[in-house]
Amino acid sequence: MWPVAIITFYEGVRSRVLYGIFIFSLFIMFLSVIFASFFMQEIGKVAVDFNLSSISFAGLLISLSLSVGLISKDLDKKTIYFVLSKPISRAEYIFGKYIGLIFVIFFSYIILGILTCIPLLFLQSEYQLYFDTFSWLSYLQAIYFDFLKLVVFNSVIIFFSTVTSSSFITMLFSVSIYIAGQTINEVVNFISVNMVGLEMSATLKMTVQTLKYAIPNFAVFDFKVISAHGLLISVEEFFIFSGYGVGYALITLLLAAVIFQRKEFL
Repeated sequence: MWPVAIITFYEGVRSRVLYGIFIFSLFIMFLSVIFASFFMQEIGKVAVDFNLSSISFAGLLISLSLSVGLISKDLDKKTIYFVLSKPISRAEYIFGKYIGLIFVIFFSYIILGILTCIPLLFLQSEYQLYFDTFSWLSYLQAIYFDFLKLVVFNSVIIFFSTVTSSSFITMLFSVSIYIAGQTINEVVNFISVNMVGLEMSATLKMTVQTLKYAIPNFAVFDFKVISAHGLLISVEEFFIFSGYGVGYALITLLLAAVIFQRKEFL
């Protein structure tokens, strides 16, 4: 498993797409210095939200550019036969690919986090009065949970990669799940509120509950607003959200391993 993870990590780090995303993110982050100055009264909150959004967007681009074709590329080039000819099981191959990918994203988030500190430090020194509620610990908390969101999202991408050999279909399903995961709370609440006083069929109730737990709730990992106000969640909430993310990713990967174990290669 670990040899596969190391090879995947090196391949990800050498990807030219990754460097392009870094350059684009660097431009966007330093643009926050100009953009935030338009909101003088809220410059601290806007700067934090803008930089966290930049990190989140860059992380999403990295995931889609590296993860979607991770397995299909080996299938197309037939290199998977060489890998599986070694004393490596199919489950180890899946987990190795995933772990290597997460290492790349973790490495990327360290760099992106450091880069965003530069414009924030500059703005804080120039407009210290408007950063009275800013907290570096809260900022790191938001970055951590955004990384955890990608831990879950990439497990979903790996899952769909084992279901289909088409990179396009994998991306289509993964993006659909991502969008649904961002809005699942609002959808469930809307149905619950609008169905008050009405008889919900057993099928509808089962469908709503199934979707609620089957689709990853990415909204729980969004701490941009909380970080903009310099707030911290409790230790209990921290471990609950972390456990949810790790648990969901682990279950999804186990399902992916089971599917890949029974997959026949052409």
